[in-house]
Amino acid sequence: MSKAVVSNFEVEWSSIIKEFVKSFEGIGKLLSHLISILINRLSGKILLKDKILFILLDDVYKAIGLENIDKYTKWIYELISRLKKDYEIKCVVPILSTSEGISKRILAKHTYVKLSMIWNLNKEASTLLVKQINPEINIDKLWKYIGGNPRALIDLWKFYNWNFNEWFNDIVLNLRLRVESLLEKYKEELIKAVRDIDEVSYEVKEKLEDLGLAIRLYKTIDSKFIEPNLEIGTGVEWTWQIPVYRYALAKILSIELS
Repeated sequence: MSKAVVSNFEVEWSSIIKEFVKSFEGIGKLLSHLISILINRLSGKILLKDKILFILLDDVYKAIGLENIDKYTKWIYELISRLKKDYEIKCVVPILSTSEGISKRILAKHTYVKLSMIWNLNKEASTLLVKQINPEINIDKLWKYIGGNPRALIDLWKFYNWNFNEWFNDIVLNLRLRVESLLEKYKEELIKAVRDIDEVSYEVKEKLEDLGLAIRLYKTIDSKFIEPNLEIGTGVEWTWQIPVYRYALAKILSIELS
């Protein structure tokens, strides 16, 4: 009897998710198939009753398209009630990550969405990590340009073998292409941004966020505020995604930073 019940749940949830995924252009059959397999295995092998279930969906907004953000997020919200009812789950916590700014601005209008940041390591934690990887490197310089961003640290280590100049020059070349369309119209604003990103217009902040260079500050996922630190480009309300973007833009604009 229990196997029959599980089987019915599998068929029901596979059908629901397939129909949902198919309703979004850009997702495709592969993702639909993978999600269906995941739910089938979960319902068939794990006892979910009275459990707390965390669902982490990483950067799916780009795949579904910005025009579908509201519909997708509402579906996830309604999924909480369905899962709790059908599987008697005690609590369902969906965590949806996004690396760009447009989706965050769209989601901010919903009362059932809580925006939080998964942010970089602080200086103490960053120093401990760097010392384990390369005890000989200049930690203060690394903090000034990377600011505790693990991905940037790994790039410098794995792809550039700690060749700082080569790494920095490549970022300058890449950044020049990304901001080229802004330089003619917003050059003065960009100069301000290099000095203090909080001081520029909201229009330019949004453009920098959409390019993946800056980000509006929220409380972190553990409900802490990020302290302003102009040395690494962090203001009160906005910050550079990685401090090196600020230094690279300064070089493009021929600005000296201490």
